[in-house]
Parts: sequence; C-alpha cells; structure tokens
Amino acid sequence: MALSKRCLPANLSAPITAAAIAREAGVGRNVLYVGHTDILQEIRTAADARTAVRGKRDDAARADALKVRDLEGRLRIHGDGKCQPTFARP
Repeated sequence: MALSKRCLPANLSAPITAAAIAREAGVGRNVLYVGHTDILQEIRTAADARTAVRGKRDDAARADALKVRDLEGRLRIHGDGKCQPTFARP
C-alpha cells in the first residue's frame, strides 16, 4: 500500500511520522504499530529519502557559496565601478 500525497504534511519541512499519518487517517498510532508495519516502513523510507535530498541540497548550497566567494576574490572593483580580473589572462 503506497502512501498517498494526501498523507504528507502541508508543511513539507515537517517530519513524516507515524503520528501524522495516523492523525490524517483518523486512527490511533497503535493501529499502525500493530497491523500495518508495511506503512511504518514506507514512512521510514520516505523520511530517509527526504533527509538525503535535504543533505544534497545543503551540500550544493555550500559549494555554490564557496564558488561565489572564490569568484569575488578573483575580481577587483575599481573606483569607476568596472570589474577587472585579478588573474592572468591567456
């Protein structure tokens, strides 16, 4: 049984939990723990996937920030507002 998008929290940064799924389904968490271990595994899998994507996004943002800092360091701004590269031209 696949989780429907309807079961996902409206705030996508909110964690996916058994409690949130049970609340959306209108049942107690115990129902999930007792008879629906397949759904619990899907919750864990979805949460792990979101964590992995978030980590990749954060890594990419850090890499972009370092690249921007490097490029800024390689440029000099003159009083006339024109940018001149500080690295040698071929």
